[in-house]
Amino acid sequence: MKSEKIYIVDDDLFYAGVIADFLESKKYPRPKIFSTGEYFLDNLYTLPQIVILDINLPNINGVSVLRRIKSFDPDIYVVMLSGQNDVVAAVNSLKYGAFDYVIKDEAAFKNLLDIIRKIEQINSLRKKSYFRALWSKPLRKKLAFG
Repeated sequence: MKSEKIYIVDDDLFYAGVIADFLESKKYPRPKIFSTGEYFLDNLYTLPQIVILDINLPNINGVSVLRRIKSFDPDIYVVMLSGQNDVVAAVNSLKYGAFDYVIKDEAAFKNLLDIIRKIEQINSLRKKSYFRALWSKPLRKKLAFG
């Protein structure tokens, strides 16, 4: 089982549930679903690793939520989700720190899975480089000779 903590923020609870079911079928822990941006932001302190965020939410739009996420923790990966192929929205999302932008179409689930796997690879490389830096030559010397 994979360990990423994934949240889905989408006012279409049926669609969000289908995404959650799909990811669970791929051996991910069941993602937590939020139907509004406000409710999600109230729970941001729980530190998700990946947020799948609908761009068109009631009351507060997805880009505003994205900006709040990134100001809270720039290391949270955000994948924007939209029912429209809107180039301006995609560019703005990426400009404000989204990792990627997925259109809700027949390829959306595969695209989300591919993106999540890329994020896993990045996190794995980050961990390896972190431990490699910890076990640097000066540190090995210090540990070996006290």
